Amino acid sequence: MKPKKCLSLITLCITAGLTLSSCGGAKSLVVPHAVSTVESIPFGQLNLKRDQFNIINTIQETASVQVKYSGSQITINDTDGTFRYQFSFNQNCWRLDKFSGVATLGYFENEYNKSDNEVPDGGEFARRVAISRIITAARDYNADGVIEPITTTTTDGTGSTITYTTTVKAKLIKIKAD
Repeated sequence: MKPKKCLSLITLCITAGLTLSSCGGAKSLVVPHAVSTVESIPFGQLNLKRDQFNIINTIQETASVQVKYSGSQITINDTDGTFRYQFSFNQNCWRLDKFSGVATLGYFENEYNKSDNEVPDGGEFARRVAISRIITAARDYNADGVIEPITTTTTDGTGSTITYTTTVKAKLIKIKAD
């Protein structure tokens, strides 16, 4: 990426981040979404002996979210077409103007804050969708939890459109019955 284009992209991201964080009074903002949580345990804190659990599998899930910035509006949608939210900034506050579909957002239990009402950015949406997919996989494998999750996010953008892609990799565990 050319230095001038990179600087423009960084400036756009910083401006959007500052604008989003400046709306502290957006307590009435309601973003329709489903929530899934899972306890994420660092391996060192597992407090189980190795013969007390099985690592079922190591899994990886990815989610991509596209964000389009247009004046005082932001549109966030996943690249699979599952959801689309359009927000606008008006009178010092963000509001949800339109939406289609509903995002399924996942949280590691130690990160979940039910009172968090701020408009999340595209990177946060991508992270939450990828974590939700890890949680669904854990359920499908009948796992008791995940250990050592690794989360990475990359960005790709041109002009006012940026795509955030998050990959989450984790080990699924099953605790042995006594």
